[in-house]
Amino acid sequence: FAPWLAAIACLGGLASLIYEVSWFRVMVLNLGGSAYAFTIMLLAFLVGIGTGGWAGGPIADRAQARSGVGGVLKLIFWLQLGVGLLAWMVMFLFNELPFIFVSLFTAVEQNLAWLWPAKLLLALGVMLPPCLLMGATFPALVRAATHGRSLGRPVGWLYGWNTVGAIGGAMLGGLWLLPSLHVTGTMLVAVSLNLIGAALALHTHWSIHEDRPTLPRRAGLGLGILAAIVALHTWPPPWDKIMMTAGMYKYVSDLGPEERSRQDVLDFAVEPYELVFYDEGLSSVVTVALSKKTGNLWMANNGKVDASTNVDMPTQVLVAHLPFVYHPEPDDVLVIGLASGITAGSVTLHRAMKRIDIVEIEPAVVEASHLFDPYNHRPLEDPRVNLITNDGRNHLVLMPDATYDLVVSEPSNPWLTGVSNLFTRDFWELGKRKLKPGGVWAQWVQMYGMDPDDLRALLAAYTEVFPYVHLYSTIEDADLVLIGSAEPLHLHADQVDRMMGLDQAVVEDLAAIGCMEPEDIVARFQLNHAMLRSFVGDVPPNTDDNMRVEYSAPLNLHEDTANHNFFLLLGEGGARGMVPFDAVVDAEGRVDLARAYARREDYVRALITLKEAEVLEPGSQVVAELYVEYQELLHGLLDASD
Repeated sequence: FAPWLAAIACLGGLASLIYEVSWFRVMVLNLGGSAYAFTIMLLAFLVGIGTGGWAGGPIADRAQARSGVGGVLKLIFWLQLGVGLLAWMVMFLFNELPFIFVSLFTAVEQNLAWLWPAKLLLALGVMLPPCLLMGATFPALVRAATHGRSLGRPVGWLYGWNTVGAIGGAMLGGLWLLPSLHVTGTMLVAVSLNLIGAALALHTHWSIHEDRPTLPRRAGLGLGILAAIVALHTWPPPWDKIMMTAGMYKYVSDLGPEERSRQDVLDFAVEPYELVFYDEGLSSVVTVALSKKTGNLWMANNGKVDASTNVDMPTQVLVAHLPFVYHPEPDDVLVIGLASGITAGSVTLHRAMKRIDIVEIEPAVVEASHLFDPYNHRPLEDPRVNLITNDGRNHLVLMPDATYDLVVSEPSNPWLTGVSNLFTRDFWELGKRKLKPGGVWAQWVQMYGMDPDDLRALLAAYTEVFPYVHLYSTIEDADLVLIGSAEPLHLHADQVDRMMGLDQAVVEDLAAIGCMEPEDIVARFQLNHAMLRSFVGDVPPNTDDNMRVEYSAPLNLHEDTANHNFFLLLGEGGARGMVPFDAVVDAEGRVDLARAYARREDYVRALITLKEAEVLEPGSQVVAELYVEYQELLHGLLDASD
């Protein structure tokens, strides 16, 4: 009966790795995609397997002592049946996991260091019961295969077939089953494999005690298993798509301590939205939802919003247009990250380009991006666009040096495993080699969810690679855009005006985010390379070797760090130092720049700019009137803040 035992070992390995990739997908939606979350998931899985294996040997010995090989085979039957039943029962818990996480977060909120053990408990609650039985199965198979003979050959045989199954499970689960059948269908396949394994164990038991198990008995077993499998797939456990992808692992801190009841969570994450797209892709679960109240359309990967038609618009549009200020007529452009397609669409509005490569790793994102066609100028329909399904870093490795005039990089957040290597010094060094002489790299960087040294580590890496850097804020206390080049960068309102003047569509695109005049873009300038290096200080850069931000930023995910980081940036240059006076050299231009600052309610820099305008044009009535007006508005803001 050795072939039957090998088959059970193979099916067990196949099912266990299918479970693992499925549980990881579920837990990423509830714990996030950080390195710590993956460590917790793997630890929970291995604790279950290891503990089960440690306990399974003595249990199998007792079964063998009582009933011989037949008793061990019965034990294998119950173990495989138990794995399948427990895994199936746990699936009914999935929809509760976001609520459980909110409760755990609330319990440890006063000391967030305890959040990681709480996350481990959540992962153990899902994985531990079936994993214990998985681990116990292998020593039972060994007892059945050896039954008094030498261990070497039977153990090697079983281990080999179990490994073959595990390899197949990892490949099938991640590359085919999850994208095709989604989490629920994939896990039911694994449950079905356990039921088949249990049936083989029972059939083998019968074969030992009966030379020829009766046909009705074998047929009944086969039909029973088949009926159970059909029933499982016909009536699967529930899966609430929008609740499971609500990203409570990140957004729970947006709820006040008194706003975390079950109904509060539903009112925050489910009720306000209409789900318009859902797909479980190769690398992430992609959702698009529409706010019923505001009409905001947003896209999320594994529950974390990466694009929207509301608050994210300034960043999505400006990261596309800013590099053209410094290189107005490029031939070859690369966009890393498609998401909603809004950034890529803004790039396509510049007609001078000959080729636009867009790299996106997740095919489901490409499909979802079409829902943003009313907002993104339909970039994938542009004949110059080449859509490349690949990782951004791998794509650059494959490209020759000096390929691109411009690169626009707007991936997801740097604390995410799999994304973090797009924010290292090594990556930007690779990218710089792919730029042509005079080439420009535009990079989005977040300020939220990171302590100041995390931000400094990113800026240190970027400024070590690019000797000339300009920093812009697209959304105060949220998003930054870095413009880097190996050659000097010059900012002048005339350059911006020239860039806007090349294409009317660009003017309209910028006007939609409040940049009606060239000075509106100049006013978003914050720091130059020298100021950034001073801000960075002696903080080591984020590199492939230290992965500082990947391991540090998740620890601050629920900390309100954005305002603090922005104030530190502002303090580095000083309000006057961050006004690019060289960009507007005459009095009229400085008045226009002051008006641009005022439109952003930055009255401090507006007043400083008016002072400089007065130096060039003493006694100007316009300057005097605006100065009084902006002083009053500034005092009003200060009084309101008090």
